[in-house]
Amino acid sequence: MSRVKWREGFDEAGHDSRETGKSIFIFFQQQDCPGCERMRDITFKDPEVAEFMEDNFVPLAVDVAEAAEVAEKYNISWTPCYVIADTDLSEIEQFFGVLSPEDFIPRLRLSRGLASFHHERFTEAAEDFEWVVENTEDKRVVPKARYYLGLSRFKETNDPEHLAKTIEFMKENYPGNQWTKKASQWAH
Repeated sequence: MSRVKWREGFDEAGHDSRETGKSIFIFFQQQDCPGCERMRDITFKDPEVAEFMEDNFVPLAVDVAEAAEVAEKYNISWTPCYVIADTDLSEIEQFFGVLSPEDFIPRLRLSRGLASFHHERFTEAAEDFEWVVENTEDKRVVPKARYYLGLSRFKETNDPEHLAKTIEFMKENYPGNQWTKKASQWAH
């Protein structure tokens, strides 16, 4: 078993989330899933991953076969899948796949930033997005983090220069990316 302290069910996770103000990290898994096994045996046993998850989320592991209705609610079609949910279990972010500890930490930072953004804690959100942009080259997460970094800074200051810098960065570094296209709306 992993070093992550998994909650026993949705009731316990919801209670702990309300008590701590932390978002719920739901790990959707299933038996006979090699990727789920790798996550349990490698990534979730990594001390840095476990510590980050415990400090920032309420971890909940769910077997899709035992919680089919919940898996359907979140539209889980692949495992391993991860959902970041609010205290009321509304989805904030979803991603899937097998990730090494080195790749998982940036995803967790991005997810924590999105949760902070969702709660209008723009300074906290910007810190996480900036960390992702500066500490990883993963093209699956950096463009999204940079988009939300610009948006967070704008929401925090009301200075459109943050949006302009974001567009410039995105066009230069990620031309044609979906987040670059989304940011280009700010140019109008």
